[in-house]
Amino acid sequence: GDILSCKVETDKEGKSRGFGFVHYADKESADKAINKVNGMEISGKKLYCTKWQSRNARDGQLETTFTNVYVKNFPVAWSEDDLKKLFEDYGQINGCAISRDEKGKSRQFGFVTFNLTDEAQKAVEELNDCEVDIDGTKEKLFVGRAQSKRERQKLLNKLYYAKKRKEKAEEQKKQRCLLVHQKP
Repeated sequence: GDILSCKVETDKEGKSRGFGFVHYADKESADKAINKVNGMEISGKKLYCTKWQSRNARDGQLETTFTNVYVKNFPVAWSEDDLKKLFEDYGQINGCAISRDEKGKSRQFGFVTFNLTDEAQKAVEELNDCEVDIDGTKEKLFVGRAQSKRERQKLLNKLYYAKKRKEKAEEQKKQRCLLVHQKP
């Protein structure tokens, strides 16, 4: 069908970010392209092709269709292999990474990417709050869906402003009580 516009997203250096947009003149052409291209392999990479969705709609989907798991509070001495051992009973692991400082020391958090959403969800359900021994002390692991920076910032802002609203409401309540108490 007729293409109205086409754009490949790039970084600051002009290198492809691995996704793009194609705007078709009509719905039928777009549907035909999606059916033909989705799942196709090019240069060893499988393409994912779908109708455009707003960021909010995509974020909502991520809450139930994730494969990337965030884990923190594990021992500093753990390697990627140790982290994989903890998660391997839950399904096929496509990737595992531990965040490290400039000296290579673990920051005690990392990511495990599963092949399937069900595997990731089961790992989160069963391993979150699981206790591990760290230098003779029991620590609870946090295991949850990995969030984008934008999602985390949105959640932290929401929590921050909710706290501020609660503090303001409590202060106003104190002021009302003080006024009522001071009336002759």
